Amino acid sequence: MTLRVGVALPQVVGDEQVDPGYLRRTAELADSLGFDSVWVQEEVLGSTGTLDALTTLTYVASFTQRVDLGVAVLLGGVLDPVALAKATATLDQLSGGRLILGIGLGANREDYPAHGVPVNARAARFEWVLRSLLSLWTDDASGAVVRPLPRQHPHPPLWFGGSSQPALERAARFGTGFIGGGASTIDDFVTAAASLRLMTAGQGPFRLAKRVYLACTDHVADAESRLLRWVAEYYGDHELARRVSVAGDTTRCIEQLSRIIDAGATDIILNFVFDEHSALRGAMQDFVPVLKTR
Repeated sequence: MTLRVGVALPQVVGDEQVDPGYLRRTAELADSLGFDSVWVQEEVLGSTGTLDALTTLTYVASFTQRVDLGVAVLLGGVLDPVALAKATATLDQLSGGRLILGIGLGANREDYPAHGVPVNARAARFEWVLRSLLSLWTDDASGAVVRPLPRQHPHPPLWFGGSSQPALERAARFGTGFIGGGASTIDDFVTAAASLRLMTAGQGPFRLAKRVYLACTDHVADAESRLLRWVAEYYGDHELARRVSVAGDTTRCIEQLSRIIDAGATDIILNFVFDEHSALRGAMQDFVPVLKTR
């Protein structure tokens, strides 16, 4: 498969007033530069100030023309499948069939009791949501009818997050792709990708994506410090920030991202956390073309 390179949008605003113009300019720049996709994530509880995923993508769909619109990932175990089917079909229609729906159990177990879902029931409920969603998207066998159907047939790409063996098996059983989260290491992705290639052999196309927190610049020391500080504050874990962040000059960035490609990645999601506009231009000029021709 041809490598596709996407970018994460500046969706984390903390306690600051939202600047929709900056978000718009970032998405429009990614669209015009030739990136393949733009991405948001979901955080339901917490103090990071993360904008709602599907609402943000709907906004972005209104002024972009070409890029796919991805979410990595929705908290699947607490969702209402009827409302989700309606919202995602609407977004897929309004965007001209550009939605990629990432979904998973989520890492924050506190989300479940806040939604009235027992933690020990989350996996079973998640699979019920998945089966219901797929049925609502594709047929009326359940007796429930949701219209419009998605623009993409039979439905938008369904990609899964997670890292446990049950999560990987669920991705292979229900999905058309897998997303290695930003809080996972490249080594974690290498291991997951190897398992998924075996589990999905003979099933048809299955995409493997990895989100990477990245700072690619000649001013390495300052960029690394800013990147590590941001990631550590977001996750509340300084050691994790060191394990999952990639900072360096163009050569180092290419080396680290090439490890992801060599593991079988079909998609890389670049997550810049400061100076996004210059970072997008630099990436497209300095290393994205190199990665795509490997």
